[in-house]
Amino acid sequence: MFKIFTILLFKNRRWISSLISPFRKLKKGWLFITPFNRKYRFVMFCYKHSFFLKISALLLLLFVLMNCSRFGDGSGREACSLSFDYSIDTIDGRFNVTEQEVEAAVMHALELWAPAIDSLHVSRSKAGRNSIRFVYDERQEFWDRSVELKDNIVSGMDRINRLKQERDRAEQQYTLKQGEHQQQVNAMNTSVDGLNEWIDEKNQSGGFGAQDIAALDRQKAVLEHSVETEQRLREELEQLEQVFQQLHDRVNRAITFSNQLTDHFNNEFGGSIDFDGGTYQGTGRRGVITVYQFDSNPELKVLLAHEIGHAMGLGHVENSRSIMNKRMGGQYTGGEMQLSPQDVKEIRKVAGCLQG
Repeated sequence: MFKIFTILLFKNRRWISSLISPFRKLKKGWLFITPFNRKYRFVMFCYKHSFFLKISALLLLLFVLMNCSRFGDGSGREACSLSFDYSIDTIDGRFNVTEQEVEAAVMHALELWAPAIDSLHVSRSKAGRNSIRFVYDERQEFWDRSVELKDNIVSGMDRINRLKQERDRAEQQYTLKQGEHQQQVNAMNTSVDGLNEWIDEKNQSGGFGAQDIAALDRQKAVLEHSVETEQRLREELEQLEQVFQQLHDRVNRAITFSNQLTDHFNNEFGGSIDFDGGTYQGTGRRGVITVYQFDSNPELKVLLAHEIGHAMGLGHVENSRSIMNKRMGGQYTGGEMQLSPQDVKEIRKVAGCLQG
């Protein structure tokens, strides 16, 4: 005798009722009606023949139920949809981020993924399948040190700029004073040369009279005043030179210290950073997204988008600008984050889309 399995797919419950009514009185038949989705119902009729047939029918029914979510609207097209149910768990206060800010970052990350598939169902509840928590540990401490070091470098550069401005002003004052001193020296030398020529003429013409001696005394007084002025200008010039040199040395020391800080930062914190700022751990139908470190809100959004991708079943991709790349650094460049073609292909594959 033939062993027959019949699996039928219908949209209308009345069709199901009319179809199965002849079999309701069969004593040698099994009839299974299973929910499928809002539009469909499964009807499976198994002719009762043997125990093996019963077991086979049950296994077949189980297979159908497990895969029913991959059927679409009857056109042969897959559902191309995903769901993400989450809850926000503990947030360590040392992150200085509120629950509202976390929820906004989660929604921003989900809005990034949503356009790549037909539908993304999002829900938040206290018992959400994916728990999001913020745990402060040595990774965030490490990151905080890098932020503090960057702040010190920026502060050092500001100090260098202020010192350079003071040095430049001192240099300008020195240059002006140097010119004034040189003018005084030139005038004094001219006066001395003129006085010497006048004295030589008087000596050659027979000597000094009473009026000549009085004129000589006046010239000496003027010359002495010029000498005093030159000495005063020279002292001021030396003081300005000393101030300029001190400022110049301070600028050089500040630049050296800033370079040391920059080298230290590059050696300890430079380069791309792995996505160890967060992790996703899935156990059965539940998962936990743990955030350990982030530098800013944009970086938090990238981190959450990456870990949510893992929670939805996505793996890593090679493109350095992809959200699902294993290294963080190229996804956010100051503009809006975007999915790479590799990201889109990965989520459409996980969602069961026929295309993409």
